Amino acid sequence: MVVIDAQSATAPPAGVIARLRAMLGGSAEASVTTRLAGTIFIIRVISAALAYVSQILLARWIGGSDYGVYVYVWTWVLLLGSMMDFGISASAQKIIPEYRTGGEHALLRGFLSGSRWMTFVVSAAASALLAGVVKSLSPWIDANAVLPLYIGCITLPAFVVANTQAPSCSALILAQPPRCSPAQPRCGSP
Repeated sequence: MVVIDAQSATAPPAGVIARLRAMLGGSAEASVTTRLAGTIFIIRVISAALAYVSQILLARWIGGSDYGVYVYVWTWVLLLGSMMDFGISASAQKIIPEYRTGGEHALLRGFLSGSRWMTFVVSAAASALLAGVVKSLSPWIDANAVLPLYIGCITLPAFVVANTQAPSCSALILAQPPRCSPAQPRCGSP
């Protein structure tokens, strides 16, 4: 008779658990980054699940026809709002770290404030123009869609500013200087 030392098929190998503990535990920069990425992933999954459930509940609550109007208006807000940032949200990923690492804080403040105000003013003007278009076309638009279209015009500036500022905030967080210098392997050590 031969005796074989084998692990149970249901028990995970000890090496995997040890590697997970080493990867997620500790205060090394890679461990902190891994935990942060995992937390962000979990938040995004929960957010997507909540958005999915809320859309189902909203459709059941307001009915099929009104939900169709909601989707129509919100699609226009997303379509127009995504184009009204003029690429600022993409350029923030490059400009903010350059200004931050170069110590050009006045330029950084100017970029952040200017991008916020420019997108707000342009989207507010576009919103007023679109409200005028809705007003002029209201005899030919379904009566149930006129008020939601006006509400979409009102939400457009807020959506554009939020859409512009989210990548800027992300770039500001990622552009922070390291907490420890390479000469100090442990934070707080002399």
